[in-house]
Amino acid sequence: MISSRLVPFRLIVLFIESKIHYSKKINTVEHLLDNNGALAHAIVQHALDFYNISMGELEAFITATQDDPTGDSKTHVLQALKHFVRDWSTAGRHERTPTFPCILSALTHHFPAALRSAPGASPIRAALPGAGLARLAHDMAALGGFDVTANEQSAHMAVAYRYLTTLHAPDAASFHPFLDWWSHQATTADLVRQVAFPDAPPAAPVLFVEGDFAAVLQQGSFDVVVTLFFIDTARNLAACLESVGRLLRPGGIWINTGPLLYGTNPLLQLSLDEVLIAEKLDSGEHSTIGFLSGLTGRNLRTGLADVGAPRMQSMDEANISRQIVSHINMATPTPSEAAAINDELCRTTRAHPTRFASFAALPMNDPEAAARELKRAVTDLGFVGALLENHVAGRYYDDMFFWPVFRQAVELDVPIYIHPTFPTGEMIRVNYRGNYDQASASGIGAWVFGWHAEVAVHILRLYASGFFDVHPKIKLVIGHMGETLPFMIARIQQWEAGFKEVKRSFVDVWRTNIYVTTSGFFTLPPLRCLLDTMPMDHIMYSVDYPFHTNEEGASFLEQIEKERVFDGYGGDEAYHGFVRGNAEKLFRLE
Repeated sequence: MISSRLVPFRLIVLFIESKIHYSKKINTVEHLLDNNGALAHAIVQHALDFYNISMGELEAFITATQDDPTGDSKTHVLQALKHFVRDWSTAGRHERTPTFPCILSALTHHFPAALRSAPGASPIRAALPGAGLARLAHDMAALGGFDVTANEQSAHMAVAYRYLTTLHAPDAASFHPFLDWWSHQATTADLVRQVAFPDAPPAAPVLFVEGDFAAVLQQGSFDVVVTLFFIDTARNLAACLESVGRLLRPGGIWINTGPLLYGTNPLLQLSLDEVLIAEKLDSGEHSTIGFLSGLTGRNLRTGLADVGAPRMQSMDEANISRQIVSHINMATPTPSEAAAINDELCRTTRAHPTRFASFAALPMNDPEAAARELKRAVTDLGFVGALLENHVAGRYYDDMFFWPVFRQAVELDVPIYIHPTFPTGEMIRVNYRGNYDQASASGIGAWVFGWHAEVAVHILRLYASGFFDVHPKIKLVIGHMGETLPFMIARIQQWEAGFKEVKRSFVDVWRTNIYVTTSGFFTLPPLRCLLDTMPMDHIMYSVDYPFHTNEEGASFLEQIEKERVFDGYGGDEAYHGFVRGNAEKLFRLE
């Protein structure tokens, strides 16, 4: 047995008081808590004024909810106050540094300054759900060219942010944020230390929207959604990812940073690889593939992925000897992404070199890199040209910023296919939104009409800018029976004298530099209009598979043959060029 003498508790207390001065520490903390209370009172008072709430209404609310077992106002208040430290103080800079620069770098990578600052360019619409006190949102807006919407559901965070916006000088307020956390403190000085904020007052304009982001932010209107330490707070992660996807316009980008440290009772606890899989599946429901799948009633995902036996069987049944395939860009690829896309496309199509050829994907945010990638794709990979989306976040190719790509195409003597793409959120707002639902606006702005009209306007922009004077040998391909231009040729010719800065007539450009495919337009009136306005060797049959079926294309050809449409336009020789020879010559497929 081991015996010991216990020190009386009274002596321990005397020792603590004489050596540690513990009661003085408690008194100091109590005094500093009063200082924190003054800050909390100022925040509440500003909130009452901002939201036009009387003190009586607030007190009645407190009385009605003080026994609510689900409430934890103290925790929420402390979290909001500590966000002053992380987001808006010098002391919190070490917490921001590992994440904020990463996100800002990703934004400037996908949306370079030259793109954002171009004359006439629409702002990049960015959403930040779960913004907290919105420091990241203001840093995003400070980049320039971004229209930033910060969103926060927590009322405690919202009132703290509203108060923050009244502080117009650095370090205008201060408090002691760690008084409630006595564990793991190295020194008493750490416990009672004071933190001043803001280190830099909010300057760049940000729209701050309160409420559940899935309900209060407009669907399909953002070019980029940024989430930081956010998705793991969702109880239903699948619903959260779906809601993020619904915010994005087709082709939009989601940037996420943060842990997967799931909260209380989550329905799903996915690993990172599972989140990525879920995100890809979700984006397919609400992006280009999802919209068009709803229109056509077919499984486009399977059709797009198949470059093997099932596709070739469908080609054989429709008497199609060869297809030119391309990647669907849901967002403008980076140089490394474009190279990876083209390498994969090359590996896929080289397995059947007599059945498939390829268009390159290009990183058009970086035209010099895009020109280099085009050269690599053509000379090293054997591609027959490139397919470009009709605009890059609302910026068109009449901007000389993009012209290095077209100079390279002329040097390589390969065509560039300008393909319709979805309008930006700003374009939808200005041109396509009206007294009808979002689905109608999306249809009008895309497959119903907007796609085709936007490409037609783009060709006119190129013409008016002198693009074709600078690049007289450029070969541009457009689809869908000429994207409404054949119908407008006479009208354009009537007024082309108004284009005073150009040397060539539009009809000369139309008949020399432009090539047209049918691509999914399978009726005779637009074909006859095209035949009346375009040289026979510039018109090519195209299906737009899998968005349209090879069977639809075959039925269209049968109708052309039955009604002998080409009899007045060169007969069998012109028809052979239409279905095969013109494409073989343009893309050098013999």
